[in-house]
Amino acid sequence: MTQEESIFNDFTVNHGGLFTTQDIMVTHLRHYFSRSIEWNKEKCIVKRPPHIIFNFIDNVQFGAFADLKNKDYAIIGLYIGTKYLLTDIFNRMLSYNNLFLDIGDASKEILSEPSIRNFYTNTTDLFEFGNLKQNEYYDYFQPIDETRHFFASHLTKLSLTFIFEHEISHIINGHIHYIKTIFDKSFTDNYNAELPLKVPLRTYQALEMDADCSAVNSCTIIAINNSNPNNDYPDKAMKNLFTSREGALLDMFLAIYMTLRLMGDGRYRLEYVNHDVHAPNRVRQVQIMTTLIEYVDYLNKEHNLNISLPYLEAKMYERARECERAYEVITGNTINFDAFNKEYYAEHPLAGITLESWKKIRPDLMEFSFTNLAP
Repeated sequence: MTQEESIFNDFTVNHGGLFTTQDIMVTHLRHYFSRSIEWNKEKCIVKRPPHIIFNFIDNVQFGAFADLKNKDYAIIGLYIGTKYLLTDIFNRMLSYNNLFLDIGDASKEILSEPSIRNFYTNTTDLFEFGNLKQNEYYDYFQPIDETRHFFASHLTKLSLTFIFEHEISHIINGHIHYIKTIFDKSFTDNYNAELPLKVPLRTYQALEMDADCSAVNSCTIIAINNSNPNNDYPDKAMKNLFTSREGALLDMFLAIYMTLRLMGDGRYRLEYVNHDVHAPNRVRQVQIMTTLIEYVDYLNKEHNLNISLPYLEAKMYERARECERAYEVITGNTINFDAFNKEYYAEHPLAGITLESWKKIRPDLMEFSFTNLAP
């Protein structure tokens, strides 16, 4: 092990420790996120952040976290189960010939109606019985069409990028230093359901909202930089993607939307009292849609990008509905589309409560942030 790997393994040993199995995509993502750490450090114009170590954790659950090891090191850990689950989800979505018809040639896919062997309810069930391809209880799917197969992998990377950008936002926006200094607690303490709540719940939800919004802004820049209006990629599969900024943004949105969807309960309950450190996932989904549109509007004005906001917003809702339909097909859960209306978010109590919490803690948080905070 390298010194950084040893530090990471020691810090995450109770979660499963360093993931060491050879995996081509994991190797690629390690390098990719290492570059992203350097990019995020460039945003730290207020003061220098601690040294950030990222790696994958040998744990098949769906999860990730950021925390301080000490004043010199911050750790970002991503459970390998998150990568496996997202890979499987997006492969399943693109393996049906009646889902996402505008991606590649859907007619090449052989799946149309789900069977009971297509369904699973959580990550633990998916991995409890061993390797996906040899799973006794669940069939393994992979798109037949080359473009759809590539697109599934593309969505997995975008989804993991959002999760990574969310976690690094907790560091550079000062969240983990704020919790450690003000409450003398580790940032991850509140995520342990067996421990009593040590930090006000609304404080955590406001910080999670800030991390979501910061991650969306970062992913928006990444998507725009990935777009290729000239369509001069040599690879055939890539030629069919990235052909416009709007298209790249919609791909990113689809990946983030489904990531948040997987954290939901399949029902979108309208709850006043929410005992999760995150806001309800429907609130988070609408929040990222709003943030994306607002940030693209800002970039349009600053850089003359000429991205069509009416087109982008309409297509985002179209993509979101496709995600919900795909979620129904691959899980067997019925979706409450009433929760899909804009009014759901506007009337949800936590929408206003979380924003008010953010306004209250922001002045104190500025002392701990390494970059400029959102207003």
